Amino acid sequence: MKYLCTIFFILFTLSGQAQHSLIRISVEKWEALKAEELSRDYLKLPLMSESPYKFHFRFSINDQTIHLYSNNGKHFTGKVVERIIENKIKKNATIPDLTRINYIYMVSSIDPSKADSVGQYMLENEFYSIPTDTSINHWNFNWGDCRSNYLKMKIDSQVFTKSFDCLKNQEDSIAYVIQLKQFNHIVYNTLNLKDYHYLLLDKLKPNKRYTNGYWITMISSKSRSKRISKNREKIEYLNTMIDSIDARLEHQLDLLIPDKDVYYTSDYQITISSKRRLKRVKVKMNFWKRFANLEYIKWKRKIRKAFRQIDLTFIQPELAFKFKRGLSINTHDINLYTPVYEFYY
Repeated sequence: MKYLCTIFFILFTLSGQAQHSLIRISVEKWEALKAEELSRDYLKLPLMSESPYKFHFRFSINDQTIHLYSNNGKHFTGKVVERIIENKIKKNATIPDLTRINYIYMVSSIDPSKADSVGQYMLENEFYSIPTDTSINHWNFNWGDCRSNYLKMKIDSQVFTKSFDCLKNQEDSIAYVIQLKQFNHIVYNTLNLKDYHYLLLDKLKPNKRYTNGYWITMISSKSRSKRISKNREKIEYLNTMIDSIDARLEHQLDLLIPDKDVYYTSDYQITISSKRRLKRVKVKMNFWKRFANLEYIKWKRKIRKAFRQIDLTFIQPELAFKFKRGLSINTHDINLYTPVYEFYY
């Protein structure tokens, strides 16, 4: 009986590892790989160009890529792929100077019933017929630091490829935007994509810094990793509040700084104090760039003046102590975002 239990435990462990396999590739090897080699040889995913399936879908939501396969359009199997980059960092750097070490992928199996639900939804709503962003009137491409959504669908021998630049910031009045945002929302919740993200964080080595290009996190210890897992709901709630704060501040800043007469995109770091007042405005330029172009001084003054006119008491107290935002100005818009050197956890 004792040996039988041990065998079951080993099989259960191996099954769990197969469900969520972690693949670590050195940066040197990754840079030499072609996309087809990465998918086929390392991630063990079927290539669409060689796909034996009648229906083969691949699409991205945030930092995750979803793969769905079916031969009848009713029963689907699928995988979720998430990537993160392991880095080393120079000590005592004002802004972390990151050097990539490894690319880490996690490939996870999707529950069959959930894969069926999403695959059927995509076919019923004919997402393959939606035009790509360059063919949609009034699509706004003037965004910085923003992800694109990609969609590729193979149906029989036809392959449909779509790209949607910065979908989340598009006006709902633009054709197909509501349908696409709704699709992201439904897929994200149906597949519980947030769980895959936290599962990846749980598997990362401690005392390392990781980035996906838009944020950095440091898993400093196993105990801290456990605290992250325990407080997931609170972290998600705070991140949701940050999104709504960004939207409100962007609207007020656009009204207070109507003359965005800049000749290049300028990026600043905004720090809000625990008293919910503007504490600091820093420009993201090295000394020589600042010396060569003093226009940033004028914009720092404009930003300070605008923030003095905004009542920041709407920022929740639990966020104020660590509320740092990146602020990007171009000739069209003012955008707030999470700085790449900010830690989420």
